[in-house]
Amino acid sequence: MENKKKSYYEIIKKIPHGILITRNGIPVFVNEKFAALSGYRNRKEPGKDLYSVIYKDDRQRFERAQINAVKSTSDFSCEFRMNMKSGGVRWFEARTFLIEWKSLPCVFNLLVDRTEKKAIEQKISMIYKALQISKDSVIITDLKHKIIECNEATLRVHGIRSRKEILGRSVLDFMAPGLELFTKENIRYLMRTGTIGPMNVELFTIGKGRRDFEISGAVLEEPGKGPTGMLYISRDISEKEKLRRQLEELNELTRLLNRILGHDISNKLSVIEMSLEMFLKNGNKALLKDAVKQIDQSKEIIGKIGNLERYLTKNRRRKRIDLKKAIAHTFKHFDIPFRIKGDAELIADETLYSLFENIVSNAVIHGKSGMMTVDIEEDQKGIIIVFCDHGIGMKPSAANLLISQSAPGGEITGRGIGFLIIRKTMERLGGTLKVSVRKRSGTVVELTFPKGVLQSGKISGKPSV
Repeated sequence: MENKKKSYYEIIKKIPHGILITRNGIPVFVNEKFAALSGYRNRKEPGKDLYSVIYKDDRQRFERAQINAVKSTSDFSCEFRMNMKSGGVRWFEARTFLIEWKSLPCVFNLLVDRTEKKAIEQKISMIYKALQISKDSVIITDLKHKIIECNEATLRVHGIRSRKEILGRSVLDFMAPGLELFTKENIRYLMRTGTIGPMNVELFTIGKGRRDFEISGAVLEEPGKGPTGMLYISRDISEKEKLRRQLEELNELTRLLNRILGHDISNKLSVIEMSLEMFLKNGNKALLKDAVKQIDQSKEIIGKIGNLERYLTKNRRRKRIDLKKAIAHTFKHFDIPFRIKGDAELIADETLYSLFENIVSNAVIHGKSGMMTVDIEEDQKGIIIVFCDHGIGMKPSAANLLISQSAPGGEITGRGIGFLIIRKTMERLGGTLKVSVRKRSGTVVELTFPKGVLQSGKISGKPSV
């Protein structure tokens, strides 16, 4: 028996964890490690006071493990907290099984300190709860970019009903068309540096089409194992970006209006005033014609300003538009023959109608065109619409100026305001504008809409004019 007791002691000394031996729920032995962890001194028979230091809410669970160990040959485990002598609480995981101690059946408790583990679990739980209630989208992926976890905000943002529809998918599936290379480069940067962002990225959502997001990312690492995945937090800033772009537009248009009112119309009023004064002096009726001409030009500018106002107040909700019907509808407002070749559908808002109207208006009023042709072509790259008039045309330098300058004035004020509306509309719809002059006569306006932008925006209804 003495040898058996010595054998127990030898084993106990080698165990790096706390040991508590109890009989009938009363501690009969603790080892040095347990004493060091708990702060209670080591003695062979510590008595009932040591058992009472188990955290009150966990005492019943610990006692049940002791009883089960006595009734069964199997071992049991439970987690419990213990009040330390120095203050505070520590977590332990107890593995309990029946042994013979001093010739009596006792319960051997192997106590593994789980305090740090519990603290980490608690932090993870708090973070998880915070992420779940966060309004920002939170996505966790593996190293192959497959989504393994997400919060509720991710489902709402992307218009997905359940987690099953998103888990297992590649995070690259949600990038807007044309951004694949940009995305892969940023992922490589993230893997090299460990963090990235915040940066603005365009994502594709099921319910709302292309949206602007502010994204930050971090590499997730497990100690001793290195990177295990990636964390992405994204915030929908589409409304913010929309307001920012509208504010930029308003600032640009305000500068334009100030220039028109302060320079162009002011100059025309001065010419009118001078013509009328000269007419009163010499009665030359040609001066009246000059005054009327200046008045007509001023009325045109004011009319264009009205177009700017309508452009700003247009409904920006996107829908499918039948281009051939929309362009034919535009020509109804102008007494000019036209021909339209080809057809296609484009997802855009009502500012597209202002775009077509200004192109035709410039050709008729300034280009003196008596005929217009429109070609609509669609291929794998996108849609191209080419307007050709048969008017007097313009200088190539003037054509370039119409595209590049933000506040047109002087000789090309009338055209410039219209082209400003055209250019701003194309920028907002993601297209490009090209203006050229034909060798013989007339002006060519080419509108290009890349394939990627055709899938953008929230779509409603059937194709319309």
